[in-house]
Amino acid sequence: MRVRADSEVVMNTRSAVDPAAAAITLSDNARATHLYGDFSSASHFLPRDSASTAIEARPNAQHIDSSVFFSSLHKQDTEITRSMLTQACYRAGMREFLLHTCLPLLGTAARQRAAGTLEPGAQQFLVRQLCTLLQTEIEQLQQTARKPLVLLASMPGDHDYLGQLLIAAMLSAQGLSMQRMGADVSIESIVSTADEMNADAVALTFSPDWMSNAVDTALTELFRTLPGNVDIWLGGYAVSHIEHLPVNAYRFNSLEELPL
Repeated sequence: MRVRADSEVVMNTRSAVDPAAAAITLSDNARATHLYGDFSSASHFLPRDSASTAIEARPNAQHIDSSVFFSSLHKQDTEITRSMLTQACYRAGMREFLLHTCLPLLGTAARQRAAGTLEPGAQQFLVRQLCTLLQTEIEQLQQTARKPLVLLASMPGDHDYLGQLLIAAMLSAQGLSMQRMGADVSIESIVSTADEMNADAVALTFSPDWMSNAVDTALTELFRTLPGNVDIWLGGYAVSHIEHLPVNAYRFNSLEELPL
């Protein structure tokens, strides 16, 4: 990606954590569903071979005891769940935690829900606990983050909150500055904020079920109005059908493919 010549620490004028997300309470399930969406909002970042992502297949330093962990999910035990996730994150570091603990846990939860062995409420509980942890860690990491500055958003009509948060965590783990605009953001707001904050790149995530014609319409407008010196990162399989991208646009299907 295009990197600025200067390397000063970025002092964001806004909080690195979306205020609406920070205000959520764990007991407010309806609001949580609105902000976080269901698991599908992050499913496009899972490896295609989901069987290989089971945490039982990864007995490494950041390994979580699956029986204990999923028992805590069934009970929605905040203390045990949060403690196990926090310890795994601190032990592994953010990047390894995301790739080898966070995504595998989400994949395992999705398979158990599909099999009927995990209640939807327990899966949503996992998502909320992960979001709470990631928000806290992102805020800390952004204190010393440096340019380039990446603006994160989901486009009009798309509520891909969790996918956006995963990218924010990966950027923060690499020491890059970022600003999250949130989900369902207008093209006008994306363009004006990118100009206001002198952003180097705009990273957009797309829910897997977003209709291709809506993607095409929104991106056409963005490509037309966003200055060519601002890179565009497009995340998720919903944009895999697009054949021709501007020279400043890059498509990625996993966190490991981010142009860092």
